[in-house]
Amino acid sequence: MDYYFTDYEGLYSKFHLEIPGKCNLGEILCNIHAKGQRKNKLAMIFEDEKGEVKKFTYGQMAELSNKLGNVLKGIGTVRGDPVAFLLPSS
Repeated sequence: MDYYFTDYEGLYSKFHLEIPGKCNLGEILCNIHAKGQRKNKLAMIFEDEKGEVKKFTYGQMAELSNKLGNVLKGIGTVRGDPVAFLLPSS
C-alpha cells in the first residue's frame, strides 16, 4: 500500500473529522487503552528539567487521571465547572 501523498492540499481540503458535542479526551486517549490487553503498554515518556525520565503505561495514566478527578470532586468541583492548569513548558 502506498502511503505517500502527492496532493497534500487536495487531501487536506477534503478532510473532515466528526467531533461530538460532548467529547471526553481522557476517555478517548487513555481509558479505552487502559482496559484489556493494552493497559500495560507504554503510553507516555516524560523527561523533567533535571533529565530524569519517567515512563507511564495506559493503566497508570488512567489511575492518575482518576485520582485527579477525585481530588477535584473532593474540593467541590462538579461536572461542567471550568478547570484550568498552569504547567511549565516541558
